[in-house]
This record gives sequence, structure tokens and C-alpha cells, in this order.
Amino acid sequence: MGRGLDELVKRVQEMGRLKAEVGWQDTAKYLDSGVPVALVAQTHEFGSPAQRIPPRPFVRPTIAEEGANWSREMGRGVKAVVNGLRTPIDVLQAVGELAAGDVRMIITQVNSPALKESTQKSRSAKGFEPSKPLQETGEMRASCTSLVKEK
Repeated sequence: MGRGLDELVKRVQEMGRLKAEVGWQDTAKYLDSGVPVALVAQTHEFGSPAQRIPPRPFVRPTIAEEGANWSREMGRGVKAVVNGLRTPIDVLQAVGELAAGDVRMIITQVNSPALKESTQKSRSAKGFEPSKPLQETGEMRASCTSLVKEK
């Protein structure tokens, strides 16, 4: 194969070996308790009947609302990789950060189900906004990131 074609094949193969993951890293923990943020995020995404926490999904609605946009951005990125304008890592980092930003935005928009009155009183006593689910400390929203890694 010619040098240009060899480079193209190399770039496409590299893209196929990588993936962008969006969510919470193992190191993300709540400062006051050491509880992993990913555990709390999962609990709120699906709910926990045992803990009397209703589902307050934010990841699945983000995927439903923004998935087509991420696919379009990935398509543009693949074209840029093929044309030698961007690296696969650059493209996946950009799409991953776009997705993480979208999840963070949806977290700020979750309003239901409403928090129990006792939860609202507890938050007020601690100086936190009392009525917004998922936003007591802001740590869940702030620590949602993306990471490019090998498949």
C-alpha cells in the first residue's frame, strides 16, 4: 500500500481500538462521607425501594435526547480523522466531553419526583437549596467526566 493509505488505515484502526466512557471515576467520592459518587448516581438513576429513594433518571434521558447529536459529532470526527485533520483521541475526547456536559446539564433540570419534606428541611438546615433533587452539594454534577480508553 502507499504511504497515504497506510496512514489512513492506521488512523481508522486506532479509532476502532478506543472508546469514550462518560460517568464517574472510581476516585470521585463525596468529601463528607467518602461514598463513591458513582454509587449515588446509580441509586438515583434507578431508585432504591429499600432506601425509599424514587428513580430520578438523568443518564438515560440524556442519551435519549442527545444521542443523535453525539452520533453526528462522531461522524464529523471520523471524517476529520480520515482527512488527517484530527486524531482519534481528539475526536473521542471531544464527543465524550460533549456527552458529559449534556449529563451535567440534565442533572440541573431534574425536578421530580419532589423531595420529601424531611429532606427539604434537612437541606435547609445545612444551608443547601432545599427543593432541587440531585443537587445538594453539586459534587455529582461536578464530577461527571469522560475518559478515553482502549476497548
